[in-house]
This record gives sequence, C-alpha cells and structure tokens, in this order.
Amino acid sequence: MSSTDHGPPPANGTVLVTGYSAAPSNTGSHAVYGQVGVIFEIDRHSHTVVDASFLVVTPVAQEFLRRIVLRRRLPEDAEQMMEDIRTNYLAPSANALAISVRNAARRFTGYLEDAAGGAPADPAS
Repeated sequence: MSSTDHGPPPANGTVLVTGYSAAPSNTGSHAVYGQVGVIFEIDRHSHTVVDASFLVVTPVAQEFLRRIVLRRRLPEDAEQMMEDIRTNYLAPSANALAISVRNAARRFTGYLEDAAGGAPADPAS
C-alpha cells in the first residue's frame, strides 16, 4: 500500500468531515482547546449527518449541539444549522461554532466536487 493509498472507504458508506474556528477568549473552549470545532459523520450517498461531535467543554453542550445537526444534510442544510446554533445556543462561542459548521460544509463540498471530477455531485444519484 502506497503512502497515498488509504484503503477502501468505511464499510458503512460514511465519511468524516471536520470544521474548526477560533474560540472566543472568554470561553472554556478557548482555555481548554483554543478553538471550537465540529466533526460530522456523513452518509456519502444521502449527505445526511448520521453522527456528530463538537469540540466544546461540557457534555450537555455537546449533546445539545448534536441534536441540532443530526439527520440534516450537508451542504444543503448548513445555513439552517448555523442559524439554529446562533439562535438556540446562547453562549459566547455560538458564532464560532456556526463558522465551524460552515467550514465543515465547505470541506464536504470540496470532497463532493473532487469525487465528481470537479462538478458538484447530485445527492439523488
């Protein structure tokens, strides 16, 4: 196996995509991690978020944010996810987390374009 051969995709047909942003200096995430982030497990065919994790300090915040994004689609639902985080996650890091979602959606869009040979992939195909 060459250094560029990463082997077959996961058997469950998903891909892991991440997005990060600087955490505000007055937050626990800044003190612990220096940043906030999102990690999405996405079904590569339907583009549905099947699992998610957030780089925030408390388990309650992690689970709350997870419920906001589960079963949504990237990049199609990214703007709504961002709005829901800004509206419902009343913490100093809400905007940074929304930016992390945007960054993950951009990364996933790049993956889709690469997989389609440069053209955006049709999730219905």
